[in-house]
Amino acid sequence: MKKYAILNLLLFTLLVTDFQLVAQQIEMPQASPSAKIAQKVGLTDVTVSYSRPSKKGRKIFGELVPYGAIWRTGANGATVLSFSTDVKIQGKDVPKGQYALYSIPDKKSWTIILSKNTKLWGAIGYNPEEDLIRFEVSPTKTKKSMRLSKSVLLI
Repeated sequence: MKKYAILNLLLFTLLVTDFQLVAQQIEMPQASPSAKIAQKVGLTDVTVSYSRPSKKGRKIFGELVPYGAIWRTGANGATVLSFSTDVKIQGKDVPKGQYALYSIPDKKSWTIILSKNTKLWGAIGYNPEEDLIRFEVSPTKTKKSMRLSKSVLLI
């Protein structure tokens, strides 16, 4: 009888351990999922690696992302742009390579920044001395919000 109790305990332990290993392999979706977009533009391969921020019913610009403050232009780590050849953006030379995309949102205009430092998590440690270029754009509102699914509203 004691042998069966020990055998049952051993079998139960193996089943629980196996279940825990399987459960650890399941990767749940992130609230702000990462994505990569690649497109050939002329002779240049352009890649954008980013995470889409989840709005979750919040007011983003002017509250969660303050006007006049540096923003990583996405969620999680900084958005990274890659160019396979030299390009021009707003008439400014951008050598081939990778750049972090930052912005400074305001109500009537945004400052867009390409930084040479692509290793930061978000804007923590951002240094304007590492900027390659800055330029101004005028924001426009879209008529629709972007949705990842019916339950997650994105900006």
